[in-house]
Amino acid sequence: MIAYFLTFRHQSDPGARVNAAEATCFAEIVRATPKLQKALLFTPASAHDPYLKDEVPLFAVQLYVADIAALEAALAPTGHLQALTSRRDFPNLLECDVTQQAMVTRGFAVPEPQFRTAPGELPCTYLVAYEGTAEDLQLWLSHYITHHPPIMARFPGIRLPEISALHRRQFALPDGDGDGDAVAPSYGTSFHVPFSSFTMTRERSSTP
Repeated sequence: MIAYFLTFRHQSDPGARVNAAEATCFAEIVRATPKLQKALLFTPASAHDPYLKDEVPLFAVQLYVADIAALEAALAPTGHLQALTSRRDFPNLLECDVTQQAMVTRGFAVPEPQFRTAPGELPCTYLVAYEGTAEDLQLWLSHYITHHPPIMARFPGIRLPEISALHRRQFALPDGDGDGDAVAPSYGTSFHVPFSSFTMTRERSSTP
């Protein structure tokens, strides 16, 4: 599975939020992406965790496709996702600092995979990124992939633990409670941010 991340950070106002018109237009474009399997739209949330010292981006999205060929087609100069570069439709979002990453993603089993989010609420996705270089990347990745899924599986309320490109991890909780003591050491720079997550497929939009 390939995951494509887009992150939007306001250059001067950490409290800025995406406006409804741009968010709706963005969602409509993403949902129509050819060969899209699922997409998550992220908006800032709050959670209790001693590691949460980072400013939360005002908007982010994670698209899932089966293979890199599908993503390359969507991102090609004439591809479907080029619609997201329209300054007419996204005058505020495109003034942000925008980052993009394509990663191999894998999920891991947990004891209780069923969401129990209250009606009308969105689950909390806690995104942790490790950015930098390791003295021995393969050793670091091997240690992480071996030891961290069992740690994440023990988090209270965890539902969808994932590791993307084997140095980014994500999981969704039914509320904003996390267990900061179980967060693994990073290499280089890391950031920890909570989001409310809205799930979409080509057929529908919903919470999990």
